[in-house]
Amino acid sequence: MKTILLVLLLSLTTCSLFSEWTHLGLSNHFVLDLTIYEEYLYAATDNGIYKKNIDQEDTLWVHLGLEEQYVNCLTVLNHETIIAGMSFLNSEHPILRTDNGGILWYPFSEGIDPDDFYFQTLSIDYHPETPHIIFSTGISYVLRLIEPSNIWELVAGDWSMIALGYHFVKIHPEHPNLI
Repeated sequence: MKTILLVLLLSLTTCSLFSEWTHLGLSNHFVLDLTIYEEYLYAATDNGIYKKNIDQEDTLWVHLGLEEQYVNCLTVLNHETIIAGMSFLNSEHPILRTDNGGILWYPFSEGIDPDDFYFQTLSIDYHPETPHIIFSTGISYVLRLIEPSNIWELVAGDWSMIALGYHFVKIHPEHPNLI
C-alpha cells in the first residue's frame, strides 16, 4: 500500500512540474465552447464569439459579433466561415452563420422546426475531409446538413421529445459518415 501511495504521489508531483496554466482572459464572460483553428482560439460566450491568436504572446481577444447573445457552441470551417449554435433564451434562430469573419451573421436553420420552443443547439461539428456535411445536436435530436442544400434534416431523435440531450457530436476521424 505504501508503494502504491508513493508511486501516486510521485506521479502527481511529476505532472504538476510539467504543466502550467495560463490565464487567457474573458474572465468577465461565461465561456461555453472553445475550438482551435490554425493559430486562433475561438470562444463561444454569453456575449457572442471571440478569437485570439495563441501563437503570439499578449494578443487581445477580438470580438466577432453577436453582442449580448448567448452562444452555446461553434465550429470554424475557415477564418471567414463560422457556425454558431444559439441559446433559445435570446435568439429566435437556433443556428447562425457568418461567411465574412463575423461582420454579418445570418440565420442558418432552414429545416429546423420553428415551433420547437425547446430547441437548443448544444454541439456542431464537421469532418475536415467532408466540410460540406455538418452535424448538430440538440436536446433530443441529431441533425445533418449537406451543403449546398443548407437544409437541416433530422437523423436521430424527435423534435418534441424533451430529454437530457446529446451534448456533443464527434465524427469518426477515419470514417466521416460515422458519428
